[in-house]
Amino acid sequence: MSTQENSQTGLSAASSAEQGRQAARRRLLKGGLSVAPVAMTVVSRPVLAGSDTCHGPTGFQSAPPSRVGQTASCTFGKGGGPDAWKSTKKKDYPEDCGDRKFRIAFSDNRLFGDLTIFQAIQNDFGQLNPNSADRDVARKVAAAYLNSLKRNGFPMSTLQVVQLWQGYNSKSYQPGGSGVTWTAADQFQRYLNYVMSA
Repeated sequence: MSTQENSQTGLSAASSAEQGRQAARRRLLKGGLSVAPVAMTVVSRPVLAGSDTCHGPTGFQSAPPSRVGQTASCTFGKGGGPDAWKSTKKKDYPEDCGDRKFRIAFSDNRLFGDLTIFQAIQNDFGQLNPNSADRDVARKVAAAYLNSLKRNGFPMSTLQVVQLWQGYNSKSYQPGGSGVTWTAADQFQRYLNYVMSA
């Protein structure tokens, strides 16, 4: 056999081996890709249960339907709700915001514009006489506002609390741009109870 024939035979053997490896890689990838959707549906973890962190509104609303209506609590810690803040003196509120009015804190004057954060926490709505749902949400939002200013690890920023209140007033809150609109007071209350373990 000539040198040229030997090198052609070697090249064809090498290209056959390379083609074999490529075919094996394609089979492996095809097999792996066909199993991936099945594996993704098998591995399911509840969003809220057994977690050491709190979830924002988007993560909270994506809880599996089997958990809807169940009370979950955030591991942020108990005591951040309105009743816990009620015993705090106004002078001890973070950033001296006890006398801050809702219209200033939340850039919104639709509900409770002249009500102060302190009044909301104290459940002192005076002559405003709101319905119980508005009163409960206002108290919890005021506590969340204080938590966002004072407590490390609170899962909502002050801006997120403000946006939550504005969304409640306009009945157009969409957590994280999810496309799902919260319009009912109980949606807001469930989330606020969750983040404050109320």
